[in-house]
Amino acid sequence: MKLRYRIAGGVAGLLVLAMAGLALLLGHTTPCPDARTGSAAGATTMKAIVYECYGDADVLQLATIDKPVPEADEVLVRIEVPEQAHHAGAG
Repeated sequence: MKLRYRIAGGVAGLLVLAMAGLALLLGHTTPCPDARTGSAAGATTMKAIVYECYGDADVLQLATIDKPVPEADEVLVRIEVPEQAHHAGAG
């Protein structure tokens, strides 16, 4: 067998192993950890939607977290959502 075929076979084998490792890494089904809850003593808290790992909408969780403190060149934006209005005749 020629040396170039042996080298090409070795490279192809390494490529297959690398692709299998990547597929295993990206296709893992390990459950996400629970969202952070609680806070340090005296810290101001807020409700937030958090995610601990990559995935679809099922990984989003409502949690109580410490309120972030903006740095000198940052701003903290507060968003309030009004409750849904009930329409007459809606049942």
